[in-house]
Amino acid sequence: MSVKVMNDLPTELLIAILRKVDQQESLKNAALTCKLWKELIESSCSWSLSLDHQNEVGSNEPWLDYMLTTKRKFHKIKIVGLVELGKNRIIDIFRKHGTHITKLFVFESCLDRFDLFVEVLKCMPNLEHLILYEITTPCTVADVPTEDNLPELLKLKTVELVESEGSIIKCLNRSKLTELKVLNYAYKNQPLSQEPVLDLFRAQPQIKTLALRSIDYGATTLFQTDIMDGTVKFQLNKLSLLDIKLRESPNDYNNLLKFLKPQAKTIKFLELGTTFPDLVYEFVFAKFRNLKTLRLMMNELPKDIEFYERLEENPSITQLIFMDSPPPNHLNDSCPPSLKEFIRHVPNVTDLTLLEDTCDRGTLQFIASNLKNLTRLTVAYFNEITFNDLQFPSLKTLCIDKIEDDVDWEKFSKNNANITEILIHSGTYAGFSDWLEESCSDFIEKMTKILRLEKLVIGSPFRTNEHFYEHIREFGTNLKLIDLHKTCALSIDIMHGIPGLRFHDDDFPAPFHTPEFWNDEDYDGRLPDIDRGGNWDDGENFLDPFEMHLMDIDDYDYEYDQHDDYDGYDDFVDEFDESDFDEY
Repeated sequence: MSVKVMNDLPTELLIAILRKVDQQESLKNAALTCKLWKELIESSCSWSLSLDHQNEVGSNEPWLDYMLTTKRKFHKIKIVGLVELGKNRIIDIFRKHGTHITKLFVFESCLDRFDLFVEVLKCMPNLEHLILYEITTPCTVADVPTEDNLPELLKLKTVELVESEGSIIKCLNRSKLTELKVLNYAYKNQPLSQEPVLDLFRAQPQIKTLALRSIDYGATTLFQTDIMDGTVKFQLNKLSLLDIKLRESPNDYNNLLKFLKPQAKTIKFLELGTTFPDLVYEFVFAKFRNLKTLRLMMNELPKDIEFYERLEENPSITQLIFMDSPPPNHLNDSCPPSLKEFIRHVPNVTDLTLLEDTCDRGTLQFIASNLKNLTRLTVAYFNEITFNDLQFPSLKTLCIDKIEDDVDWEKFSKNNANITEILIHSGTYAGFSDWLEESCSDFIEKMTKILRLEKLVIGSPFRTNEHFYEHIREFGTNLKLIDLHKTCALSIDIMHGIPGLRFHDDDFPAPFHTPEFWNDEDYDGRLPDIDRGGNWDDGENFLDPFEMHLMDIDDYDYEYDQHDDYDGYDDFVDEFDESDFDEY
């Protein structure tokens, strides 16, 4: 009987298997295995491409011939440094690959002609996500083609316009957006061009998510007119107004409330920051009766205690995310009075996230005593001094970014007997992973035996040894799931007999991601560093900036003649993992 090999499988099944390869580097290696695999991977699998022009790409570069002949299907393309659309044959690339593209990122570029930009968009009927970051243009709204000549992008759902000329988005009026995000922090020190933004609002009644961040330098003029003048029809589910500073004008305040009023019945996720007048909080708590998640800053809460006497409770809010630390308090280890009053007005919160690591013990004690329905707590920092005497009567899940090695788990367990899930990302100092590997038996014994955990998730900084798995097998009888980073994997003989054991390859596992509007990973960590949430450490987002993986010219079948004025394919083409584009 002849020996069966993998290539004897039906082609459809072989393609299905190859499509499960989710790392671009692994996919490239698999394509070098044999001619069959190369052909199937080239024609059937999804690829990502980055073109870094830096003003040097001409129309006769050798890599361009490859791009126009390859069978690879590029679903995601990122362009950096594009200057003149008509001179580098970029349109030819999109005519070749446009039908497969679902995500397009354009960074630090100049769109010199809107008519050519529109032609590029027309090549991508399946485009779903468009990011325009630091885009300049000599064009104006008057240069946008007429409505009949705009691309009909029926599958385009998400557009992000960041530090770019607002007139660009008028080219998208015939799309069917459900998400729009605009960040206009000091673009050329000019206010945001309101006309194209408002035109897009009117043309997109199906928008469900709207994020407006850092609109204009200083006080925004966005609300100097009534946006909701009867022509804007969308009903939002998610709204972010981050770093929006209103002009101190009753007119602007009233127009903001007019904007919020039609959304009051539908919004379930609201993000507010930085400075808003007290009347905005009063309106939200009184009218947003379907609001589930509120993400805001402690330091921006109204300070006037009398304000809270007229503030209504909002029983619908179940998830609360604080993006900063509580304001300094003259009483050591005591919760600030304004924060106390605020907490009393959200009695049904079950999920609380504290993104900063300077939340004092007094604040935590007040939270534990007053949020009696709290079942999930996410903290940036966990140690014995701050947490061991705290009692959260209903707490089941504890998610920790940084943990010290001096935690008295026995005392913590007595005070929090309902804990069944612990998720730990990292330790607080460089030698923590070495400590964990040396003492993992004691550490795991306490966490699994004393706490009687059902779920344990450990991040990438940790390392394991044989004793780790021995203790899991002996004391982790209650564990239904133990999720470790792939670097913790040892031999099958050592890991056998442990039910619910699985491995992830994310340096920052999904449970540590809190809901937010802006995914810093999509921007290579380039989003402006302003007062905002989403960071465990100073200046860093939950999601680390993705690392580029350069393609080697040796991977391809054509010969390349070196030229003195050409520094290599790597300068212009750069592929990266599918995971680099994960949704937030």
